[in-house]
Amino acid sequence: MRKVSDVPLGVLLSGGIDSSTVLALLQQESSRAVRSFSIGFPESGLDEAPDARKIAAHIGSDHTELYMAPDDIIELIPSLTRLSDQPQSDPSYVSNHVAYRLSGQSVTVTLAGDGGDELFAGYHRHRWLPRVCRQLGWVPVGIRKQGARALTAVPPATWDKVFGIIEPAVPPRLRERTPGAKLHRFARWMACASNEEMYRVLSTRWEPDDRLVVGCAPGQPPTDFAFVPLNGDFNILERMLAHELVTSFLHTQLKKVDRASMAVSVEARTPFMDYRVVEFAFTLPPDLKVRGETGKYILRRVLHRYVPEALYQRPKMGFHLPLSTWLRGPLREWAEDLLDPSSIRQEGLLDPDPIRVKWQEHLSGRRDRVDHLWPVLMFRSWLKHHGPGVSTTLDDRRLLGVH
Repeated sequence: MRKVSDVPLGVLLSGGIDSSTVLALLQQESSRAVRSFSIGFPESGLDEAPDARKIAAHIGSDHTELYMAPDDIIELIPSLTRLSDQPQSDPSYVSNHVAYRLSGQSVTVTLAGDGGDELFAGYHRHRWLPRVCRQLGWVPVGIRKQGARALTAVPPATWDKVFGIIEPAVPPRLRERTPGAKLHRFARWMACASNEEMYRVLSTRWEPDDRLVVGCAPGQPPTDFAFVPLNGDFNILERMLAHELVTSFLHTQLKKVDRASMAVSVEARTPFMDYRVVEFAFTLPPDLKVRGETGKYILRRVLHRYVPEALYQRPKMGFHLPLSTWLRGPLREWAEDLLDPSSIRQEGLLDPDPIRVKWQEHLSGRRDRVDHLWPVLMFRSWLKHHGPGVSTTLDDRRLLGVH
């Protein structure tokens, strides 16, 4: 149904499971080579363009790719903030816009793989949070809280040194770049009294004690977060997927797709969001979505019919920018201007102090704080280009990852 069109049609191909499945199924139903489009990043560990190229060659699509440089992003961001009536905090908004612009040079309708992760459990949290909940669920909350206090009594830097001593004995796949910070985060999960609270901690970038938003008291409890109500008995994975589908996916992901595509007059179609696919996905037992350490199990089995596993079996990336590196290099001057403490303080919306701490940690290389900083940068860029007179509130704190 999604291939019916009176105008040229193509597919955005990141090289991941979702978009590759869309392309494979579409090509199977087409008598001519389907147009596919990818973007890449030179000198980046996030460059999926070569992988997408191999998959396109195997499927037999007519493939086009474009490489983006930091200067391209700097020029593009101001125009994107002017195109949006609300700030867009998802980093892939920028790369998606470029990808749709690339496809728009050849086709008018473009299919994408959005929704596969939310329906079939494609994120890391879908694999290990249910496992953590099962493993910690039998331990009384009081004992868990005592253990959490013991773990957080040792500063993250000290934990880093401890793990550095034992690192040679740890398998490479289990080594962490910032073990101390992750251990403190695990301690916060241990102290949670319910699965819902544990999930909220996981999905929040900024800590309540960071006091990012002016007027928020330290440790202020969340007022805008609760799992969507479901009829029947569902486990934690199913509740997570349902919640994400009707909240973050609806309010962030689909809006991002709509704005990124329509800004360049391209009609974006998301086959995974057909209501029949959604209904079918929620009839599946959890072990057809997550099996052991493998997410999107059933979707992988479908793709395996058309593409060898070796071509798509790799860490998840998508159209993500190498922002961590760029913010320390070519984007640093741009970011410094937007993160200027005096300007932030004058607006009276955000507290510049915790922002400055995260920025210095990121610049030093001690921590990767791009998930904290990018929403702030997009928010301030949007404010800057819409003028100081714009009516602004922070009632919806999901933009900044603050619940």
